[in-house]
Amino acid sequence: MHAACRLRTTYPVCILSIVTVKNSLLALLCERPHYGYELRQEFESRTGSTWPLNIGQVYTTLDRLQRDGLAESEAGDRDNPIGSRRDYKDKP
Repeated sequence: MHAACRLRTTYPVCILSIVTVKNSLLALLCERPHYGYELRQEFESRTGSTWPLNIGQVYTTLDRLQRDGLAESEAGDRDNPIGSRRDYKDKP
């Protein structure tokens, strides 16, 4: 059991149950810029793959973060063999 969940005697629900994809992705963007697929990989790595994240959900959430003025994107490395990608970062 996660340490935060042991606090149920103080809090009526597990703190982990209120974590949102939006807040999680924003926290990752605060660390450094990421591109979408990289955000998905990091999210799943940090949740121990117990919370699988659909790549479509990542990009929908990134669009909402941009709409709300919390994140911004810029064109990534055009010499990337994967093709053009967008790097996302938190907005100061």
